[in-house]
Amino acid sequence: MLSVKNIRCSYGNIEVLKGISLKVEEGQIVALIGANGAGKTTTLKAISGILPITSGSITINNVDISREKPYNMVKHRMSQVPEGRQVFPELSVLDNLLLGGYAIKDKKCVNDRIDNMLEFFPRLRERAKQHAGTLSGGEQQMLAIARALVSDPKLLLMDEPSMGLSPKLVGEVFDIIVDLKNQGITILLVEQNAHMALNIADYAYVIQTGEIVISGTGHDMSANDEVRKAYLSE
Repeated sequence: MLSVKNIRCSYGNIEVLKGISLKVEEGQIVALIGANGAGKTTTLKAISGILPITSGSITINNVDISREKPYNMVKHRMSQVPEGRQVFPELSVLDNLLLGGYAIKDKKCVNDRIDNMLEFFPRLRERAKQHAGTLSGGEQQMLAIARALVSDPKLLLMDEPSMGLSPKLVGEVFDIIVDLKNQGITILLVEQNAHMALNIADYAYVIQTGEIVISGTGHDMSANDEVRKAYLSE
């Protein structure tokens, strides 16, 4: 479904991605793990067009999206849940969800999808008229996921969905991720909680200073001594 081949990206004169290659097959959860500053979020920004690549290629379903604008990514059935949730705090939960359907002209379709999201996330239905900024961290994360799903993506990019959440809420969010996979959504997951990520991942990559250094199935990576020592606190 998604193929990233030898991409490079720079911030000014500093190269931050140094030939990243990875694949995400349809129906998989693929995890990208690594330390702070390793290039995880930058990789997602490159895939979604937020940060231009200087070389390499990115394709989705064999269509080259290497130079696509971020706002056009929904045409390729791709959506992103950004790091830090980035909900619009002064807008209501419902208005945040409506923004998720900005590219869809059929208003009934948007409303139907929002209704589906409120069924999937009943806590959001209870708070539909509240300002998003008044929600708890876990509820804001649910809203960010629901907003991304309104566009009906086949590929979902998720950036640090467990950040700042209590252990109980982290478990809930990861249960949601597995539910989404079971509904047929393919997921590229960037996550610092390596233990949780590898537990649900079909495949995983470790990124270090802008380069992929290890890859394998989630199970194999969990058993890899180097990964365990560096990322699983063992």
